[in-house]
Amino acid sequence: MAALWKSIYEQENVAPRTAEIAAESDGITFDLESYGKVQLLVKPASAVGDNFMSDTYYNTAVLSNGVQHRAFVKVLPSNPLLRAAAADFQVYDREIASYCHLHPLLRQIRNEAGLTHEDLALQVPEIYYTSLDGTKGNGKESSTVVVMEELSSQGFKMTDKVAGCSAEEAKMTLAALANYHALTFMMLRKYQNADGSHSLPPSVESVLHSLDFENMMVSMINSKVPMFVKMIRHFGHNEDADWLEGQMDKSAELFRVKKMSELGPLAVICHGDIWNNNILYRYDETTGKVKDVRLVDWQVILPENPGRDVYHFLTCSTTPELRKENGQQLFDHYITVFLSALEKLGVPLVEEGIDHLFVSTEFKKRTLFALFQGIIYLPGILETKIAEKLDVLSRDEATMASFAENEMEALQSDTFDINFEELLANEILCQRLIYLVQETRVSLEQL
Repeated sequence: MAALWKSIYEQENVAPRTAEIAAESDGITFDLESYGKVQLLVKPASAVGDNFMSDTYYNTAVLSNGVQHRAFVKVLPSNPLLRAAAADFQVYDREIASYCHLHPLLRQIRNEAGLTHEDLALQVPEIYYTSLDGTKGNGKESSTVVVMEELSSQGFKMTDKVAGCSAEEAKMTLAALANYHALTFMMLRKYQNADGSHSLPPSVESVLHSLDFENMMVSMINSKVPMFVKMIRHFGHNEDADWLEGQMDKSAELFRVKKMSELGPLAVICHGDIWNNNILYRYDETTGKVKDVRLVDWQVILPENPGRDVYHFLTCSTTPELRKENGQQLFDHYITVFLSALEKLGVPLVEEGIDHLFVSTEFKKRTLFALFQGIIYLPGILETKIAEKLDVLSRDEATMASFAENEMEALQSDTFDINFEELLANEILCQRLIYLVQETRVSLEQL
């Protein structure tokens, strides 16, 4: 399978032509050595607002004998603002390094512990072909691409990002995260030097270097929070509004890139962007119950406290109602699976003092971070106008000309943000933001 897709993409230079081929109902047909005549069909896999750092497509390669091979493909965004962001943050460098080098290394670590996939699952898709084009920058001619296992034909799908995950879906996601985190914990331990530094294999060394989102995130927080404070006051929650306003000056420290030595005793390699659209579930055809999960979009991996991923997922992918009813159970479930995975991998938990309370205490150090992460993410998840405005902005020649020297300024501006009236009109977004503030405030006051 991998050889087929490598041959197709390299011979036909498909990556920069993907949108063009998708516009043709019959795709393209060509002769391919060892395979004969091949027809490549391409169709878009996502709508505006589903993916920000990639344009995605379903590919079907039809061989002369009628056999079909399917793949899911990611290329640089056609939106020039998002394409600039993808290049600036080198998200494809990270994703390709994750799939091609990090995940295989984690499987090796699992094997060295005498474990199998059934013992400790790493629930990520199979990769068929990747290319990282360093010659054309972020231009439309870039051949940068990730070609992977096509999961939708196997019954995998995303949940509704507004409705959020069910309790069972959340439990399955957290278990997958816990196993992944435990494997990266062991990787960092294996390659740790006597002085506390790490010497990872060169192919994965980049995972130790976090993306520097500080300026972008602080700018977005300073832009968004005053309006959210006004909204919270509008609904009569003045004390919560005052409290949120008082937390704003902490955002720079929260998003500052941390040294490994600052991450504490449970440092792992976090997914970094774990929300509904980066998680696919498969369901039992008879009962409808969730039975499998895949974690995708490994573009923001970074060394961190595992609480970052757990809080990010729960804040952005579950409803207040689910967290009120099941929040503590979900946290406990993650910690139980995480501790079990560490024990399977040979960590002497009792000797090192790593227990449920210890992990929980470490997690809570990321509580305030989760608030601001949610404030940034939830509007983009729950308000379609933001993605629509961003799409329109990218097509406005005059506006784009004003950001010609620095497209990242456009992403940090409020040009495509919703206004106060649009915010109030989105009842679900207002409710989710208010509860997030209240939930965080109560949690921090209980520490």
